[in-house]
This record gives sequence, structure tokens and C-alpha cells, in this order.
Amino acid sequence: MRLYLRGRKIRLSRKQEKLLARRATVLVLLLSLVTLTTVTIYNKAAPIAIENASAITRTKWESIVTEEVEEILKQGGYGYHSFATGTQDESGKITSLSVNSRLVTQISAAITKRLTQRFAATTKLKIPVPIGSVISPRYLQGVGFSVSVNTMAYTAVSVSIVSEVSSVGINQTRHRLSARIVTDTKLYCSNEKSEISHEYSILLAESIAFGNIPNSYFEYPNQA
Repeated sequence: MRLYLRGRKIRLSRKQEKLLARRATVLVLLLSLVTLTTVTIYNKAAPIAIENASAITRTKWESIVTEEVEEILKQGGYGYHSFATGTQDESGKITSLSVNSRLVTQISAAITKRLTQRFAATTKLKIPVPIGSVISPRYLQGVGFSVSVNTMAYTAVSVSIVSEVSSVGINQTRHRLSARIVTDTKLYCSNEKSEISHEYSILLAESIAFGNIPNSYFEYPNQA
């Protein structure tokens, strides 16, 4: 065995060479053992991560959806009267409602575009799995530090705008416009894969008016 320090050969006795060789062998074995253990734990954690993915993505995706829709409404300065117009009689009772279908279509397209871009930038997802759940799920479920399992998430988005008119309280009518958003996610982790779908309803605008539900109102049809 030849060792060099700053270009100069270090002379070792036969005994020192054997000792150094044994230590190098032990180090290689330890590194191999650590690598094998890590790979084994990771492979066992992958199916658990896939099982937990539905709950993890539901919360995370909801945060993204809410944030992006609120940003669109904020930037456009949209309120209820941006979307809908009501007609009242002489007593102030609402007699008809109509929705600005053009604006509704634009909002639907804007939400779809922003969410598609946001999810395209959120493909890498880490899912924590407690080490106890990996070693002994029966006895150590949820115990110990967490192993972060890397997954790849590809999400498609569909958006529809829903207009609802309902009776609330005594002699009052509520008109609500909301975005119904469905996310379909394909999740890949090691040799595991899963398909997850979530649905969210985000309020866009709402108004409560005096009077019963009008005889005439425009119910905007769902558009995917």
C-alpha cells in the first residue's frame, strides 16, 4: 500500500499496512451497511408515504387553491356587483337576478391558468413518515423521528363556477357565486404510484337581499 503526503511517499511498516488495510475494510463495510439500511428503510417507507399522500395533498392543495383564487379576486378588485345584478320592485324586494357570464368565464379561465402554473412548479413533494411506522407498524406506529420520502406529483385542474340562489332567514334571499375546483394528482414514489382527486369550493362573492327567491334569475351552468 502506497500513501503520499504533499507528493512525498509515506513509509509504513508491514504491521501498519495490515492495520490500515483492516480499518479501510471495516470502513467500507460500515458504509455499505449504512447504505443498505437506508435503502431498505426508504423502500419500506414509500408505501406508507403513498397511503398518507391523500391527507397531505388535501391540506397543501387547499392552501394553494385558496391563495391563488384570493389573489385573482384581489388583483381584479372584484365584489358581488362585479358578477351579478339584481332588480327590485317598489318595496325593495328583489324580483330578478342576472350574472355577468362573460366575467364568470374569464374568472374560470384565470383560475385554471394560475393553478396549472402553480402545480407545474410544485411537482416535488416530501411526505414525512415516522421511523417507528417503518420498523414496526404494529407496535411503534407514529413513534420516532420522521423519514422524508420524496415523491413526484403531477396535478391537473378543472374549474367550474356555480351560481346558487337560496332562501335564508325570514323573507331573505341569498345569492352565492363559488368556484368548484377539482384537482387530479398522479403521485410517484420509488416503485409506488397513486392517483388522488380532491374537490374544493371557494367562495367568490355573496349577497343577501330582502324578499323571497325571485321568479326570474340566471343560473350559470357549470363549465369545466
